[in-house]
Amino acid sequence: MLSRQSPAWIVSLICVATLVSTALVAPVQSSESLNEAELFDTFSGQSSWISSKNEQYNGEAKVEDGGLVLPTEARRYGLTKTLTQGPVALGSDPLVLQYDVKFSKGHGCSGGYLKFLSHDPNFKPQGLTDQTGYSVMFGPDKCGDSGKVHLIFRYKDKKTGEYEEKHLKSPPKIPTADMGTHVFTAVILPDNTYKV
Repeated sequence: MLSRQSPAWIVSLICVATLVSTALVAPVQSSESLNEAELFDTFSGQSSWISSKNEQYNGEAKVEDGGLVLPTEARRYGLTKTLTQGPVALGSDPLVLQYDVKFSKGHGCSGGYLKFLSHDPNFKPQGLTDQTGYSVMFGPDKCGDSGKVHLIFRYKDKKTGEYEEKHLKSPPKIPTADMGTHVFTAVILPDNTYKV
């Protein structure tokens, strides 16, 4: 799973959808104390999020009413933000990944997930592609009649040196017929277990 010495993460919002989204990454200290890194902080502007210049990302995100809006259907959006609080790594406390999504025109064939990118000193946010290395991918995805929540861990196998992905065996279903706001939460526990 994740290394306890994971390098600094860069979070990337990868979407093929029309949605409004807010998120947080929070190492949980206790039920009374929550140290959170707000990804979609105030959204007075999009200055902390950088759009990919890669031609596959042809959608232009907007900021409206304190949320990130991806307004055009059948477009791909690739946005990147460096986490300012420093490295995110598993320690003795759980790590909570949580964000809410509203598919304002319903949830067609699309995804709205976050990727926590693996450390790469040569990475440039404008160069984000679907092949950019990540450590965790989390969020809703729908194609056809079914929808599910992805939680994928990607890591380098210590024995083979090859990268592997571990997917949920029985991912939770997502509501696909309503236009409400839905909160997606993944808790990664120090013993390498998780809750979605």
